[in-house]
Amino acid sequence: IHAVDFDPGTLEVSGEPSVVVDGVEQQWDNGLSPWTVSENGTLAYLPGGLWVTKRSIIRVTRDGAMEPLQLEPGPFENVALSPDGQQLALTEFRSGRANVVIHDLTRGVTTPVPLDAVNAFPVWGPDSREIIFDTALNGPWDILRFAIDGSQPLQTLLEDASDKIPLDWSSDGRHILWNENYSSLWALDLEDGSRQEIVPGVDPQGASLSPDGRWLAYAANLSGRSEVLVRRFPDGTRDFRVSAEGGSRPLWGRAGQEILFQQGDAVLAVDVRESGDELTADRPRVLFRNERLLDPGRSRWSYDRNTDTIVMLQRGDQEVARDRFI
Repeated sequence: IHAVDFDPGTLEVSGEPSVVVDGVEQQWDNGLSPWTVSENGTLAYLPGGLWVTKRSIIRVTRDGAMEPLQLEPGPFENVALSPDGQQLALTEFRSGRANVVIHDLTRGVTTPVPLDAVNAFPVWGPDSREIIFDTALNGPWDILRFAIDGSQPLQTLLEDASDKIPLDWSSDGRHILWNENYSSLWALDLEDGSRQEIVPGVDPQGASLSPDGRWLAYAANLSGRSEVLVRRFPDGTRDFRVSAEGGSRPLWGRAGQEILFQQGDAVLAVDVRESGDELTADRPRVLFRNERLLDPGRSRWSYDRNTDTIVMLQRGDQEVARDRFI
């Protein structure tokens, strides 16, 4: 933490910044640091450094029973389980920066994406043989395509001056969904290369395509808090709200007849039914609560259709203490 003299009258600083205290915890992904100063000048902070927390990757049943996966806890963010349930794609923070790694759950082998840059936000292709991910190689977040077996060179799919955060890849392999500059949802048609704005004027807090590719579930703050909404894909304009009291990071579960989402420390499910161009939803129900499970609003999670379980990150002691810091 540094300090520098400031004149509130001229709104100017003077002199050189000086170090007030060193060794303060800070998160790499959003820059947040848990410290505060009282009116009498007392400084309170959590000691640490740039990402000192270790997170476990766990499998959670519908009643909240947890089983750690066979992977040592580490500085992980954004866990994505392959559709066949055999591999994990992770954002891992080591040596001062983030990278995407692929972990084979059967062989216990971890392989990094072969790109010397800051990389993050992996999303699996429907055949479990490819991922798309973000890279900051050229400054803004661009989206690249990577074949896990190395049979194809890295392919740039989306690249320009705007940040593009990949969110989902349709089960038929045709469409890629992304967050455009934190202000709208877009889709790329991999067959003809066309781009289409799907939901304008929102900063989505997660989005997920239904298994049949006909519906898009997304979370957005439209009225003071994030809610989970559903609309037809790719040409729908009418939203159906499925959350009741807020929600983020929706995922489709149980063959497209259910949507999972998180609200605070609770994971909820809501049954949905399709009738033509209409969608009806039951009342959301709480599956389980656990304050150690990482909020999907800050980190992605996965639904395993093979075992009807959820794969997500579990926070370590220091991170739980940080979130309780006032």
